[in-house]
Amino acid sequence: MQPNTKDDDYLQVNSDVLLEWRTHPFRHRPWQAPVILSAMAFAVLVGYQLFHSPVICIAAILMVFGATSEYWMPTKYKLTAMGAYSKGLTSRFEIPWAEVRRQLIGEDGVKLTPLSKASRLDAYRGVLLRFPDGTDATTKEQVLTTIERALVDVRAIQLSGESCND
Repeated sequence: MQPNTKDDDYLQVNSDVLLEWRTHPFRHRPWQAPVILSAMAFAVLVGYQLFHSPVICIAAILMVFGATSEYWMPTKYKLTAMGAYSKGLTSRFEIPWAEVRRQLIGEDGVKLTPLSKASRLDAYRGVLLRFPDGTDATTKEQVLTTIERALVDVRAIQLSGESCND
């Protein structure tokens, strides 16, 4: 994964967009909000009981909101000719196609990981691309097909480069 140094990172600027979509879990699953708000209220109450400080209460609200911002705010996803890109309110992740070693396809999305073997680090490496939630025209099948096509293209380029060097 490449570190982001600018808003217009290299995956977004230097290549054509193959597919783009966004997800917004709050709009699609509003019944989960009371659970998160209850946890936030509990954190505020405990913080106030322990410290008797409104600053701690505000910090508790901000921490719970930050931890759940992927639920409250939309996340944008892009598949470009160079790699995969995910951008939320508090996070930005990208991975070039050349670094993708495995795809972990789940019910909610696909994780592109640079790790060639299963590892405890899978949760912390790579980019999770959540499947579209029905709010736009992009489908799960389009996402998986575009990823497969991009990976095949990159592997073909890598193999042709290796055969030229021999």
